[in-house]
Amino acid sequence: LQLLGLAGLPRPGWLERAPEYELFLRAGSAAKRVRPRIPAPPPDLREDAPVVRWQELLQQCEDPIRLDERVSLRLPEPAAYLQIELWEERPPLLAGLGRAAERRLVGQSYVPLEAQFNRRPCTWPLTAKDPDAGLLGGAIQRDVGVVVCKFSTATVPSPVRGLHVVEAATTASEVELAWAPPATDGGPAPPR
Repeated sequence: LQLLGLAGLPRPGWLERAPEYELFLRAGSAAKRVRPRIPAPPPDLREDAPVVRWQELLQQCEDPIRLDERVSLRLPEPAAYLQIELWEERPPLLAGLGRAAERRLVGQSYVPLEAQFNRRPCTWPLTAKDPDAGLLGGAIQRDVGVVVCKFSTATVPSPVRGLHVVEAATTASEVELAWAPPATDGGPAPPR
């Protein structure tokens, strides 16, 4: 998974410092916590490096934040989606007075781990429960920003089939083995 950017998030107040962000990533039974470096290091300037124009993905969004965080999750079984939770930590207005930083959940995003989105940068909405939903008690979701990421899924190759010794090429000091290719080679996960 490569996290490329965030946008549309609440701005700090007039005297507030910019918040620090933390992302919790979950897919199946695997999870990781990431504290992105903001601002991100400069993009890779190698000639063969793929260019991701993440600003084009965020044309209608305010205050884009460029990220370049790469995360690997090893899943014991295939997962249908990746859940991304974005938390912010805002330092108190007057630091040093004994008040702790305020932590709050900004929003969640669910990224479907489908072959059509594999290796493509895509934007996904960050949503949060609307506290002003009235009688429904905050059950209505509202968009609070977007996250830009791309991912690639791979599976473990299946075992080789038909492993056998090639008798014509066998000598006193060497043995030649042959086998049929595995059913899957560990490339992109098959579509569900």
